[in-house]
Amino acid sequence: MKTGEKMEEETETAFERHQAIIPQVKEAYDEVIQQIFADLSPSDLDVCAAILEEKEDTCLDTEQMINSTRRLMTKIVLDVNQCFFAGNDVKTKLTTLEMLKEQFAAHEGKDWNFNGVSPEELTRPLRMHSLALSIRFMERQLKSQEKELERMLNLSVVLRVQSTSIRRTASFATAAAVKTKPKPTKDQPKKQKEQLLISCRRSQFNLTQHEQEDAKFGSLTLASKGWLHNKSKGDYFILNASVRGEQLHHEMQPVDGFLDSSGLQIHPQLLENLRDELGIKLLTGVQKQGMPIVHGKEHCLIAAETGCGKTVTYLLPILNKLLQRAGADRKLNSPRTLILTPGRELATQIAGVAEKLSQGTNLKVQSLLGGNTKQLMMSPQFEEVDVLVATLGALSKLVTTGIYRMEHVRHLVLDEADTLLDDTFTDKLTYFLRRFPFHLVQKEETGTQLVLASATMPTNTREILHKVIDVDTIREVVSPHLHHLMPHVTQKFLRMSKADRPAHLLTLVKQDLSKRRPLIVFSNKSTTSDYVSIFLNNSGVNCLNLNGDMLMKIRLGRFEQFQNGHCDVLSTTDVGSRGLDTTRARHVLNFDFPLHVSDYIHRCGRIGRVGNNLDNALVTNFISSRREIDVVQRIEHAARTGGLLPNVNANIRNIINKRIMAEMKAAGVPVPVLGPANGHQAHEEAF
Repeated sequence: MKTGEKMEEETETAFERHQAIIPQVKEAYDEVIQQIFADLSPSDLDVCAAILEEKEDTCLDTEQMINSTRRLMTKIVLDVNQCFFAGNDVKTKLTTLEMLKEQFAAHEGKDWNFNGVSPEELTRPLRMHSLALSIRFMERQLKSQEKELERMLNLSVVLRVQSTSIRRTASFATAAAVKTKPKPTKDQPKKQKEQLLISCRRSQFNLTQHEQEDAKFGSLTLASKGWLHNKSKGDYFILNASVRGEQLHHEMQPVDGFLDSSGLQIHPQLLENLRDELGIKLLTGVQKQGMPIVHGKEHCLIAAETGCGKTVTYLLPILNKLLQRAGADRKLNSPRTLILTPGRELATQIAGVAEKLSQGTNLKVQSLLGGNTKQLMMSPQFEEVDVLVATLGALSKLVTTGIYRMEHVRHLVLDEADTLLDDTFTDKLTYFLRRFPFHLVQKEETGTQLVLASATMPTNTREILHKVIDVDTIREVVSPHLHHLMPHVTQKFLRMSKADRPAHLLTLVKQDLSKRRPLIVFSNKSTTSDYVSIFLNNSGVNCLNLNGDMLMKIRLGRFEQFQNGHCDVLSTTDVGSRGLDTTRARHVLNFDFPLHVSDYIHRCGRIGRVGNNLDNALVTNFISSRREIDVVQRIEHAARTGGLLPNVNANIRNIINKRIMAEMKAAGVPVPVLGPANGHQAHEEAF
């Protein structure tokens, strides 16, 4: 029997078995459901919907329960699929489905409900809600497999017909080809091989652009699906760069042309500095949208991918407004523009950009960093300042003591707003923001304009800002690439054990140094960042270390050494991922893979930025733990569907606190109330 005929027979047998077994599977499924959920009714879904509408948000452990149900259903469907081809009977399926009973029994009576809702109110409706999700998921999978088997069957029939036709006409076609053999033409285009979007060690998981499809998480076969197994070590997949850098910013426009079309009147000295000091001659789409709004002194939210020029988007129009009001009375230590950042290195960088833009004018730029606050309080200096770039912690102390005054601030910028709105900062930030008259924004002499800039935005942004400002007055500038994978950056995901990481790290670092390609190595903790730096230096590689646990005196200037070319390897935590303009870097290596999608976005954003070589940028990820694999699978799903990255919630402190509380509840340990000073210091470690 030939291979094609054998495949056709197997496909037909599988299709017939599939068609015959579906009613039995559904019958078995219904039987188990009746046993486990006998006390539920469809009306419970209405109760759940009403509570969902009222409460809107859910506790983390509620989400965990629904997700664990979905994961269980995925396992059940995989087991059912095996039965289709292995010929197992319905009793095996029934045994597998009865695992549902054990799954829900663990949650019965536990406090895994919405905030402010007692277990009695939600036990029944939430179980029914989860059950409905599971049933729909299984039905979709059964339907999907039926379509795939039918497609395979039709394909095998077509192949058989074509094969027969070819055999009958082969001799005639050969003779005709000899007589009328066409001459090759020079202009005839060569058939090009379609580029792979995703290339994998196991080629059956490769993906081309036309194969992308929209699907819910859990419904696609992923290359990383089996990575929880020990034998998966050594596997990998690569997200190939699908566009060139210039294609990503095809809407860029010369500065002069934009100013002529928009009618913005920018000071000639600022324009000269923009071209000569910053080397900017073209404006990105985000800059073209954002500058007129900021210049019009409207509240503005700039949400765009990393490296697209958000800093210049707000700095240029704000500095221009300050020059227009140059005759205003200037008080000592009373800035007219305040820019808040979560980290010292970012504050230093923004102050440097502001100084370059304002050269040749009478504008005074000053930076205020943490680490020497006590010294500033003991011997304060008083001078004129137009633009103050500061970290929140240092500034709030000096404002409280009266060394700096805020009543003349007319422009307030929150750079890397997602981090500043994290639970680590939010209480201190909202208290600080209440002193500014945002409601009088259009009054030049008294109102304050609020500008927020970030590459990611937490889901509770509006809720937090609502405490200090009318959120409906905020104009939004949102890039179409926000919360998407960077299509011009190649991203490699390597499955390996923790013990293998140092050797792989050293190999890749030496390869980069031989190619003169600067790289940044990211770790999740300061201790790991220290280890990476020590390991590389002991191995003969000059490596700088930068993390939040370093003393201010040691930390100061480390990033500038890397940026100025004194060293080509930087080991850091997320202190080096937020907003820093790492134009030299060509390679990002995640020694520890980030446990949150928002951190992955920021780390990738250190390369492929406007202002440097957008192409040939590379991200390499070491994947070694269960939690890392979970994030990788969500990223791979987004790559295969071409959709948004899921769960881009920068409020990491809140996520970690909820997970800790859920684990404590499960262990029966009393749960403390976590305030601003308690809990896991997710960003304080880094910043």
